[in-house]
Amino acid sequence: MEQQSIRYTYDSESGEEEDTEMSGGSPTPMLLLSLEKMKKIADSNALNKKLLSGRVLLVGIEEGGSLFLSSIKNKKIIGTLLLPGSDSIPPDPNNSEIISLIYELEAAPDVLIVFCKHQIPTERCAGWTKTLFEHVDVQSVVVFDTFAASSYINLDSEDHPYPPLVRILQTSKAASIQDIPLYEPPNLTRDLGAAILSHCEIHKIPAYLLLSLLDTQHGRFMATSSTLQAFQTAWEKLVASHGVEQGIDFVADIQSIFKTNERKNRDILSESQSQLYL
Repeated sequence: MEQQSIRYTYDSESGEEEDTEMSGGSPTPMLLLSLEKMKKIADSNALNKKLLSGRVLLVGIEEGGSLFLSSIKNKKIIGTLLLPGSDSIPPDPNNSEIISLIYELEAAPDVLIVFCKHQIPTERCAGWTKTLFEHVDVQSVVVFDTFAASSYINLDSEDHPYPPLVRILQTSKAASIQDIPLYEPPNLTRDLGAAILSHCEIHKIPAYLLLSLLDTQHGRFMATSSTLQAFQTAWEKLVASHGVEQGIDFVADIQSIFKTNERKNRDILSESQSQLYL
């Protein structure tokens, strides 16, 4: 049976991403590497190639995805992907400087990890993605992102979805994973996850986008231990079905990672509630 065309919000009919950084007038993103990493690249005579290469690239998006990947042990920072802010007056909060940290595993430097803890403005997601892949050459990509129940449409059930719940999208070059339900139509993934998956589809890179449902607390969508547990379950199925990367060692106790984030969320809620009485 012929495979259906995979389309995302960043697909274009020409098959190429638009350069939103140029059209929008925002500064172009920059990839900066540590001196130690640059020295290793120079010593390997790889300066004529892309700066970074590896078997797999893991990308954690915003609170949920980045928090889950932070549980990977024995990693070290090798650089940053800098999204400079604009010089607009008054300052535009959507154009403030955003730094995404780049890691590699100490025991397996060809496993690359990128944390993007802050939301990338929609119009700058394509530029961020283009800059990343101009300097990174990998055999496969796994993206960890989240979605909210308010934006999720389930045509097969009228029940309200609850975490832990995970869905998957993949490029046509990626092996099918039968044990993880599809992020089914008419749902569309957007922003950075869509930009990365679209780029990988165009450039024939096997890629998976894992989407975990956010929890609801005090009227806010938040990443909780259930959100992280759904990622953990999906990752184990990916490894079991396709062997994406078996050498990645996660912290066994997801709760320990969540508790730190829970304290931060309580502080945010307290600040928000106090402002209601000002």
